[in-house]
Amino acid sequence: SIWRQAGFEVAEVSTARDLEDITCTLPDLVVTGSGFNSFEGSFWRWAKARECPTIAVVDSWTNLARRFQVPGGFEFPDAVGVIDEEARLQLIAESDCLAPIHTIGQAHLQKQTARLSGLRARRGVIRDVPRIVFLSEPIDVDYGREARGFDQYEAFEQLCSVLAFQNVLKLEVKP
Repeated sequence: SIWRQAGFEVAEVSTARDLEDITCTLPDLVVTGSGFNSFEGSFWRWAKARECPTIAVVDSWTNLARRFQVPGGFEFPDAVGVIDEEARLQLIAESDCLAPIHTIGQAHLQKQTARLSGLRARRGVIRDVPRIVFLSEPIDVDYGREARGFDQYEAFEQLCSVLAFQNVLKLEVKP
C-alpha cells in the first residue's frame, strides 16, 4: 500500500509463474522480502534472466545471512535493503555479500515512532526519567526456545535485571 500511495503500479505475486501471467511488460523493479527458504530466489532468477533489477528488503536484525543461504553458499538479489548500519555490517560479516547493501530503515517502526512522538508532543509530555521500550520477535514461536537457548521472555527478564542496577542510562533496544 505504501508503494501504491506513492503512485506506483504494484503487482502482488506468490510465485515466479504469477509474474509471467500478470505482466504484459517487464517491471521496473522486483522487490522481495527475505525469508528463510530461498523462495525469493525464484523471483530474483526470473528477473535477472530478463535484466530486471532486484532488491530484497530485510525488516529484521536477526538471521541476516540465513535469509540468503542456499545449498553450497549464498544467493543474493542485485541489492539488499537493511534496517540500519549495524545490520549492514552484520550481513557482510556473515555472508561476504557483494551486492550493494543499502540502509533503508524499517517503515512500520518508523511510522509508529513518528505517531507516538506526535502524540507526546501534542500532549506536552515531559519525562524526568528516560522511557525505555522493549520490542522482540516471538523467538519461542519462530525458532523454539531450544534453538536459541532462550526466548523473548528470558531476554526481557535479563534486561530488567540489568536495568535494576542502573542510575543513568541511554538504551537502544531492537527486536
